[in-house]
Amino acid sequence: MLHRKYFMLSSPPEVFIFSRNATKFIFLLLALMAACMDCMPTTSPGYAIVVDAGSSGTRCWVYKLTPVAGNKLPKIEIVNKEKYKGGMAKQITEIKASLEKIVKFAKTHVPADQHAKTPIYFMATAGMRYLAENSATSVFDSIDHFLSDPAKCPFQHETPARILSGQEEGTFAWLSVNYLKGVLDDETLKDPTSKTFGVLEMGGASVQITFVPRSQILDNVFQFKFHRNKFHIYSHSYLNYGQETVREILDNSTLSRNNRHLSSNYVLNPCQIKDDTRAASESLNTSLLGTGHFEECVDMIRDMFVIPNKNCAPGPCTINNIYQPSIPRNQTFFAIGVIYKVLRDLGIDTSKPVKPSVIKYEATRFCSQNIPSLTDFQKLACPIGIYLYVLLVDVFKFAEDSEQIITIEEINGKTIGDFMLNVLS
Repeated sequence: MLHRKYFMLSSPPEVFIFSRNATKFIFLLLALMAACMDCMPTTSPGYAIVVDAGSSGTRCWVYKLTPVAGNKLPKIEIVNKEKYKGGMAKQITEIKASLEKIVKFAKTHVPADQHAKTPIYFMATAGMRYLAENSATSVFDSIDHFLSDPAKCPFQHETPARILSGQEEGTFAWLSVNYLKGVLDDETLKDPTSKTFGVLEMGGASVQITFVPRSQILDNVFQFKFHRNKFHIYSHSYLNYGQETVREILDNSTLSRNNRHLSSNYVLNPCQIKDDTRAASESLNTSLLGTGHFEECVDMIRDMFVIPNKNCAPGPCTINNIYQPSIPRNQTFFAIGVIYKVLRDLGIDTSKPVKPSVIKYEATRFCSQNIPSLTDFQKLACPIGIYLYVLLVDVFKFAEDSEQIITIEEINGKTIGDFMLNVLS
């Protein structure tokens, strides 16, 4: 019978491989192992399998777990990984066939004498969140039924398949960054507010912010113990405010304004590189013509948000009346995922702290010139760069001249890339 258990993180393992996807799953794996301590190896190496279902693809990771003397958690190494195209949310009728491929792959990389001892975990993000409740229940019941059948899957499946919340994803990103920076196991840690690092992450469908505030957390709090340190972190995920969803919202807003260029079929788009053209939609005989007008685009982006009510509770509140404690001015934030790529494409020096005022200047410059050699993804730096500026200043309340934000692709030489929705899509 599948049932849920709760967990507490203990001392950190020695982690050998941090690929752009693996870092998140290492912490996910630690959490799941802590929920099932009898699954962990004690004297000889063991294995674990993590399956993630993203919006356009599914990944399977096979890990080797080697016991470490004097440590409650093992050393973790990646044995192999595989990606399967097509999101399960869009291929519900083919779930059985997808699971058969995954199990076949895992059986190849886990020794036969370890099959019955090896746990398999199934987690979903991104596209799975858009399934209707009844559909989601049916999908996960089917997955659990398949993985729990010894005739179809020789591995242990005791933790139910489920969807990770955006808040959980933000928390795993925070754990990964602070672990790699050596903060979580710092026995001399006195002030988590100034010593830990906040995390801003943007994916295709959402934006996450996670940090340790100075004040008491009244909502969206995660509490856990890692080694000898206790942490209370705030984490919130803004679903539908990621790169792809924001561009779609801005396109629709542009079309609704119907500000056409003379008598042509072009609709003027201030959130698009000047003189750049592209189709608005396959179903519409309309194209967008960029004007690259920073201030007009800022106004459109601000229209996406609901200004917080002064009497919202609990407070303070940010957009859409979402509670968010004030960000400590002495806390550094790592901006990861799409954010790094956008700032890089804007031409911003990512080797030093990035001020919002610099993002404003560079986005204004970038959007006002048409560079034919840019790829479609690079062109996204125009609308998303402006959006990022509004997000930092209006939503998260960073000062224009703040030097708290560092954007990274690697930390301590280990690639972290897209941790959440976009990395799995």
